[in-house]
Amino acid sequence: MSKRRRFDVELLELGFITAELHYGIFARDWWVKRIVNDSEFLIPFRQHMRVKCFLNSKNFEITIYPFSKNPYKPGFQCFCNNHLSPIEDSPSKALNSLYHKIFNTNTEYSGLAAIGFENEEIIKKLIDNIKFFPIYLRIEQFLTVVSGIGCSKKEENYYKAGSGYISSIVTRYKSQTHLFLLKIQKNECQIEVYHEETHIKTFNGATPDIVWNEIGIHKKLLGSYIFEITHEQVQKQLQNSKSEEFLLCTSDKWDNQELMNEIFARHIKSRKIPNTMNNWQELFLNWKLQQSSIILFPKILESIYPINYQFQDKELSAWRAMFRSCGCTDVTPYHRKLSKIEFWSNAQDPQSDQNTLSYLHHSDMLQIEPVNSSKSSNNIWELFKKSLNGNKRGAEGRIRILSIIAEGFSISKLKKNLAVGSDTITNARKHARLYGPGAPPFEKPKKIVHKMSEIKEQQFLWFFQDRVNIAQSSYKVDPKKTYPNGMKKTSFMIRLANATHLKYREDLGTLCQICNDYGFEPFENLESIIREEILEKKNQDIILTRIDQLKRHMRRGYEEELEINSDGTLAHNSCISHCLLYAFGDCDQVHQTRCNNCDQFFQVFNWLTNQISDSKIQKLEEIQDKLKYYLSHQTRKVYLNAQFKPLLNSLDDNGAIMICDYKMRVLPKSARETKSEFFGKRGWTLHSILIFMCNSEKNTELNISAYDHWSTDIKQDSWFTASSFEAVFDSLEKKPKWICVISDNGPHYHNSELMAIIAHWYNWYQIEIRSWIFLEPGEAKTIIDSHHATISHAIKRYIRIGYDIATGEDIVEAGKNLAGTHFANLQPNRENQSEEEQSDGAKELFRNSKKNITKKATIKTIKGISNLFYWEWPINNDKEGYICARTLPGIGKFTNFSPSHIANLCNGNIARPQPTISTHTTPNTKWKMSIETMPDSESKENTINNKEKQSIISMDTDFPLNKGWALKGNQKLGNRGGGKRMTKKVKSLLEGFFMNRNMNAKDKLDAQGMQNELLLFVESGEISKEDIPKVSTIQNWIATFSRAWKAQATEQYLH
Repeated sequence: MSKRRRFDVELLELGFITAELHYGIFARDWWVKRIVNDSEFLIPFRQHMRVKCFLNSKNFEITIYPFSKNPYKPGFQCFCNNHLSPIEDSPSKALNSLYHKIFNTNTEYSGLAAIGFENEEIIKKLIDNIKFFPIYLRIEQFLTVVSGIGCSKKEENYYKAGSGYISSIVTRYKSQTHLFLLKIQKNECQIEVYHEETHIKTFNGATPDIVWNEIGIHKKLLGSYIFEITHEQVQKQLQNSKSEEFLLCTSDKWDNQELMNEIFARHIKSRKIPNTMNNWQELFLNWKLQQSSIILFPKILESIYPINYQFQDKELSAWRAMFRSCGCTDVTPYHRKLSKIEFWSNAQDPQSDQNTLSYLHHSDMLQIEPVNSSKSSNNIWELFKKSLNGNKRGAEGRIRILSIIAEGFSISKLKKNLAVGSDTITNARKHARLYGPGAPPFEKPKKIVHKMSEIKEQQFLWFFQDRVNIAQSSYKVDPKKTYPNGMKKTSFMIRLANATHLKYREDLGTLCQICNDYGFEPFENLESIIREEILEKKNQDIILTRIDQLKRHMRRGYEEELEINSDGTLAHNSCISHCLLYAFGDCDQVHQTRCNNCDQFFQVFNWLTNQISDSKIQKLEEIQDKLKYYLSHQTRKVYLNAQFKPLLNSLDDNGAIMICDYKMRVLPKSARETKSEFFGKRGWTLHSILIFMCNSEKNTELNISAYDHWSTDIKQDSWFTASSFEAVFDSLEKKPKWICVISDNGPHYHNSELMAIIAHWYNWYQIEIRSWIFLEPGEAKTIIDSHHATISHAIKRYIRIGYDIATGEDIVEAGKNLAGTHFANLQPNRENQSEEEQSDGAKELFRNSKKNITKKATIKTIKGISNLFYWEWPINNDKEGYICARTLPGIGKFTNFSPSHIANLCNGNIARPQPTISTHTTPNTKWKMSIETMPDSESKENTINNKEKQSIISMDTDFPLNKGWALKGNQKLGNRGGGKRMTKKVKSLLEGFFMNRNMNAKDKLDAQGMQNELLLFVESGEISKEDIPKVSTIQNWIATFSRAWKAQATEQYLH
């Protein structure tokens, strides 16, 4: 079997054969010999031929143009995905240069194979309808190419070769390689000499042997021999051409109607000349009857064509061939450039006519009509102008026509002669550079619409619903925006209307807070240290490059290297860097290897420790700790996100999977809005719950229902979350018997109060809560983020068509056409809500009913709750009534919270939410999603032989990260509430600072000012320096104390 690579090649455009190029001076460069399936072909590079080759999952299109450096030679240009190669002199150069640019590799491909010259079907299309193929012959050390065949009756010295015979060789002349082109004309032979594309000299002689002898090289060889006139193959071709192509007859046979019709059919009809002539036979009969044997051409044709008929060059050439076949001879005594008038004779011996005309011409007694160059030039401009105005393809057609000459003339000249604009000329020049002068643009992919098979449609939907492949974001940010203070987040400082103070608002766009604080800012600080400490430019560039590689690996590459089974479980990995069981503390096996990319993290910091000054060591260690926390965050995020698919595959007819999340605040918007109107808005809360349930009619599909609750209550807490679930459970027509819930780990979900409330759901709703999985923060964690993006786009479109988002009902109106989406207004019943938060109409009712309202129970924090990402509420075993939690799904032991333990955390009875809910809207269409059948999980555990065991044991002991390093509870940083608490003395002092401003506004202190005041107490010895909190801690205390103080003041006012 052949080992040659087979290319997937498609012929897009056949191109065409041009006599001037394929049979002209450099004809040898326009043809190539190839052997395919034991058959030899001579294949032409057709002008404007275009092929498409499929390489490395990309389509490469190669087009053939005249070469820019020598327009008589072929040039090749390759195009792929908006990348364009320069025009090269070979297809291999064009293809490989673009391939290297796209893939950054040194792989080489055969250009001839890539354009289909090894595909027999394409070859047959390229050589179809070609009547003459150049003859390639190897004589002595020369490769002779016969590119034109012309016959004559001359046997001596011409060997039957006549006008039209063209042959070329390449040899050294004056110490340089030259091309010698032999042309046999009517009465003489010419040899033109070319060096590259430049014409050097022309030699004239009576015969091929004489003219070759004048050149003075290779004198031992005859011209007729070296140019292959005497070769057996050429002689055979001359004989065939004489018998097949030349149907000669003399004027005495013009009465033979059958013969004349055959000649007419061969020369006129075969060239598809428009049949506008009238009784062409009369032309020859009248010519025969006139006294003189000479006629004027093309004037004689006016008698059989309509008046003012414009002759084309191909028509005149056809009639010349017709005249020759009818025994006529061109006896014009001057060159055709001097005049368009030609003299033809029908005499059997036209020598006397030729001598007479030559005498008259040299005696200036022959009046001829000279060619008016300026008139010809004007005609060209008029023809182009007529073509531009008459084209039926609009602006694109004008640009393509103009591209033929756009590069050859100045803009002012084109404007003057063609009356076109600058933009049209610029586009035409661009067209010529991209596709070639006059060439059609690359064919755009055709849109083919047909119904997909059910299997393909399911695969298509599954691919686009998988977060691994695509995730729509509901956040609109400008990632390139950088503010003067260096902020990378979408943040803005604004001055409120009619206000004297500044208010800061931030929108954490594409990054979660952890990624920003622990994954991005540490790298910026690390680069700053390097630029300060490493002054040598070369070493600085090297380490910065390594850090950039480490940054890319930690952000993207590391996630792709982690392996999780299709059922969401983990298997032992022999690479300790990628073993998730080891990272989560559940691996008891030995490891064989370490990842070089992951080890860069430790190598870079070890190297920097020895290079920087001691004053920066502590800061370097802080950066390393932050990046370790970021790495653990990435590890947990990948594992937790992978649990979604297995949950979907575990669905049955009695269960449901729920995903919930809060959308970023929906603000009032208008089609016409000023900046001052935008700032300071409160907007609405939008909470979404997606419910996935099996489709009873189709096992391979899931039904998705989206419940979006909007509210003017902008407090996103556990009570609002519980109220939203209350509204969903009450509105479901078919309640599931069990559910699994997925959400992020925000404080509105991941809190002790909600966990305690969920413990009562089975009693309230008769629904078993099998599990609740809390995901790590990050953008587009689940499909619900794509749902929020859809709502954002619906709102944006609603505004663009002229509507406003002024009320919550406008949100419903904007999203009413979303598939499977139910909208409703929800107002939580906050029993401990103060009068200040009530609307004006509810204040009196609040005062009258306040005494009869039981306050909502408060619940203390469950210890270590932030480290527990997986929760269960069993109902059918010995743990009924317990709340069971573990670090991650399938990882670690359960921590069980008994009912008595939960009761000790509550200061009262937990009440069922009773929100005010409007009627849910009904969607017009259902939301369905195909589900992929889960394959059997296979263990990817690697076996280890005994010889390697000793080195493997040391691999585990030498690894810088301890077992369980990725668990949230084992982190130094990021633990909610894990820092040192304020002492009572410090709190008392801060309260005093806060209250002083009520007496005198000048004494108002910000967080930094309070810390400075605390330092004065350290100097007096009243408190220790270790007790002083950070500025950020003081800022949080101010916000908390301010809310509590305002609430207390409000309650005192009401009483």
